Amino acid sequence: MNFSVIKKQRWSLAVLLLAAGLFVSCSKDKNDDPTPPGGGGYPKEVNVTYKVTKVSGNITSCRIDWFNATGGMTTEQNAALPITRSFKRTVKQYDWVTFSVASTTPGSLKLEILVGDDVVETQTFSGTGTFAGTLKYIFP
Repeated sequence: MNFSVIKKQRWSLAVLLLAAGLFVSCSKDKNDDPTPPGGGGYPKEVNVTYKVTKVSGNITSCRIDWFNATGGMTTEQNAALPITRSFKRTVKQYDWVTFSVASTTPGSLKLEILVGDDVVETQTFSGTGTFAGTLKYIFP
């Protein structure tokens, strides 16, 4: 058996693996998480506004459950439409804000979440009897 050939093969394999390791470790890191819209920079203080407006039907009030400035839940029965609830809150990336509405009157309600002056989520919910809807926004 020729040990010098085996030694050369091992040496060649070791050099090849070392070169591959250096190439991979020295490559430029790719930024897969660019700064989110709004500048990022978490934690940050934001102004959050929840809005509920009637789109159709005879709805004059509804129940609204919303997460407030401290992250606690606030419930209001028979809140008169249109509804606007605003607060300041310090958030971290991936924190979220949400609110829900429920109506016992047929019609449609438009829900919006604003961060600052920007509408970040919106959806319309409707029903021919009792209906409900929930809107949620996660900070990127």
